[in-house]
Amino acid sequence: MNIAPWLVRLGLLVAALIHLAPLAAVAGASMLSRMYGVVTEDPSLLLLLQHRALLFGLLGSLSLAAMWRVELRSPALLAALVSMSGFLLLGAESMSSSALNAEVNRVWWVDLIALPCVLSGAVAQLWSRRRGRG
Repeated sequence: MNIAPWLVRLGLLVAALIHLAPLAAVAGASMLSRMYGVVTEDPSLLLLLQHRALLFGLLGSLSLAAMWRVELRSPALLAALVSMSGFLLLGAESMSSSALNAEVNRVWWVDLIALPCVLSGAVAQLWSRRRGRG
């Protein structure tokens, strides 16, 4: 039994769920406050955070599409890995000094826990490509 395709799809599903969740923040400041515990009274900051949410929605949509479109799998998994590991690295210092609020702290831990799943999917995708199956 070849589990590589299932690992790839699972990694893509996890990446999709993690990156689609922030899309709700496009709705505005009240949703950003509920999701991340931040108050955004500055219209410029609100715009930047809403745009960030929109980009995460695109990444999540790409991950979902890649579950069925083989040619999208490698770029989707790579983008998800860069996004998640980048957030973890950028937030590592703040985590060690307890500078993050509870909501952002939770997001950091979710990414840390989900990263091995997405990484497993990426490794399985690489292995499948080398064997000529994806």
